[in-house]
Amino acid sequence: MTKVQLKTALESKGFNGEGKVDELRGRATETGIPLTETIKKVKEGYVGKPKGGAQILFERGFINKDGKMSDGRKLTMNGTSSRDHITMLCFFIYQMDATGLLQRI
Repeated sequence: MTKVQLKTALESKGFNGEGKVDELRGRATETGIPLTETIKKVKEGYVGKPKGGAQILFERGFINKDGKMSDGRKLTMNGTSSRDHITMLCFFIYQMDATGLLQRI
């Protein structure tokens, strides 16, 4: 807690809120005022969110879970240059179209 928060908490319980931070912390501990607040961290899920290109490629079997293609090359969504990106994107669109997967997405 900050000094202002400690001061407010102590004064709301009827205790002296004046002094240095260490003194205020000591008083707060003695009076049972918690110095820390536990907040439960919520891990946000993916339900209802749009899928990314890599997720679709993985689900359709074009890449493995490490983002690598069957020949061992790693697929990145931006490539090493814009030409690589366009080439890879066109390749996957062609493959998906040729296998009929493009119409099912």
